[in-house]
Amino acid sequence: MAKFLDTNVTVDLTGWKRYEKAVTEELRKGTSEFKEVYTKWAQKYRKFLFVRFKKFSKGGGNWRKTSKGTRDRKGNILILRDTETLLRAFTPVFKGLPGQFEQFVPNGIAVGVGGPIRHPSSPITVGQLAEYHHTGAGNNPTRKVIISPTASLNRGLAADVKKALDDIADKTGVSK
Repeated sequence: MAKFLDTNVTVDLTGWKRYEKAVTEELRKGTSEFKEVYTKWAQKYRKFLFVRFKKFSKGGGNWRKTSKGTRDRKGNILILRDTETLLRAFTPVFKGLPGQFEQFVPNGIAVGVGGPIRHPSSPITVGQLAEYHHTGAGNNPTRKVIISPTASLNRGLAADVKKALDDIADKTGVSK
């Protein structure tokens, strides 16, 4: 007959429970650690869109060039840059500029172009103008102004979350 050895292992999960509670509270309230993360995310995403918009408006992306008639009428070869309003809506730091949209939502932040402010050279809002160009409404060619983050940007956003979680772990004594 074979003999078996057995033992009992007890794990103290007190620190992990504090950590879980702290993370749950941060996510629920969107305070301190995660509010900073969400704000960083918004800035990084808007910067990504800002840089992309500048590049594409100069013909460096897949946006269709403006027609000769539009160029002659506006005296400008840049795409969607006659007043710079749309470009400024993607200014990385949120300043409440026309078209800038940022709102904390449960477990995150919503970022985009919208709001009630009218475009300076049009009877429509900045958000509506962005949507018309984004979808190719009317006679406009489709020019995507809001796109999903790249894999590289997503890795950076994930690193921000990891740092916040590490900070919470430090504060709750789990990392020690």
